[in-house]
Formats: sequence, structure tokens, C-alpha cells
Amino acid sequence: MPSRKGSCSCAPTIWPKAVAEGQSIEYRERMMVATNLAGWILNQSGTIVGHSETHILGSKYHFVHGEAVAYALPSVLEMSASVLPKKVKEIGKILGAEFTGDETPAEIGAITKQAYLKFRDEQVGLHPFSDYGVSNEELVKNADEVLHERFAGNTSFELTKENVTELLKHFG
Repeated sequence: MPSRKGSCSCAPTIWPKAVAEGQSIEYRERMMVATNLAGWILNQSGTIVGHSETHILGSKYHFVHGEAVAYALPSVLEMSASVLPKKVKEIGKILGAEFTGDETPAEIGAITKQAYLKFRDEQVGLHPFSDYGVSNEELVKNADEVLHERFAGNTSFELTKENVTELLKHFG
């Protein structure tokens, strides 16, 4: 493994480089470590409403799980900023977002969401959710199930049928 001097060189540029230079053993190694750490963290702490959405919707509509997580995340980030603005801002910075320092939690959520969408759609090249042929109106019918899915309770903000419905309206 290459030597690491100072802070982790994984953020904020490793993910775009790993996607753009997939043949790079160094970048692939760093991504492997990051994904293994993420898996360990998920195993130790559980997941939140974004995964709840994907568990319910993926089983019904046959969405690829990783893609479904990528479709759920933008709105979850935006809602999470209301209670975890510092963490959401950190995610935004990792994704290359710029902040002045005067943003409200809602603005932090919106800026981070846009940075994530740019990364997901331009760097990763995830195909549009519309390719699945399932409408958001159809997804909204699953709000109660998502609300009561076992990991939904780990979410940092209070979940209600109304805000889960909003998440599903913007899934994709």
C-alpha cells in the first residue's frame, strides 16, 4: 500500500480519479479499502431511510440495490441537513462542493445534493431512474412500508408518512 502522509488522501479527489482511471491499482486499492470500511460501518451501525427505501422498492420493482441507494441518496442528504448540517457539508466538500460558511442547513442540503448528483450522473454515469419505467407516483404507494422498515428508525431526523412520501416523490 502506498505510504500515507498527513491526512487521508482519499478525500475529496479519490472517487472521481478511481472512476476516471479504473486501471490504476493505487486508486482501486484505496476504493477497496473504503468500501470494506463502509461495509464494516454498516454492519456495526445499521443503515437509515435511504436503505429502507431500497429494501422495499428493490424487492417489489427489481431495482439493482446499489443503483437504488444512489437514487435514494440525494433527497436523504437534503433532509438530513436539517439535523446534521456539519456532516452533510463534509460530504458536500468531499464531492467538490464549495461553501461560503453562511449557508443555512437547507442551503447546505441543496448544495450537497447538487454536488452528489453531478458526481453520480457525470462521474459515475449512472443511468437515469426513468430507465426502470416505474413512476414516482407508484413509489409513493410504499410510504407506509418504508416508514416501518427495520432500518428506518436509525434515521437522524424524525420520519413521518409525509416526509417519507416526499422522499419517494423525489426518488431517482
